Amino acid sequence: MSLKMKDTVKNRTYPKRPFAWYVEKPSAKDYLLTVFIFAVCTLIGLLFQKLDLTDTNIVTIYILGVLITSIVTDGYLCSVAGSFLSVFLFCFFLTEPRMSFETYAVGYPVTFFIMLI
Repeated sequence: MSLKMKDTVKNRTYPKRPFAWYVEKPSAKDYLLTVFIFAVCTLIGLLFQKLDLTDTNIVTIYILGVLITSIVTDGYLCSVAGSFLSVFLFCFFLTEPRMSFETYAVGYPVTFFIMLI
């Protein structure tokens, strides 16, 4: 490539587009799939809790839910929403005290942070 051609390519300007322009909008089907997947994850988590399995196993189910959501939905917004939803559902339904967003265990903030990542 000649020097003149390199300068032309280097100095070319492109219109800047907002970030939202690149984001694929999820459909209603994607939202319903996300809600369904995390409802199933919560039911499995409640079953695991009845079987006296550890919280680590339940967290793994929610992480699997985020993975499945990222595979079956378009874009990444449902996956990000699913990540937050998994933390809220785990905290609300599966930590002591139940049906609240309080936690008594010292390590849960770290667990929630890892689940979000």
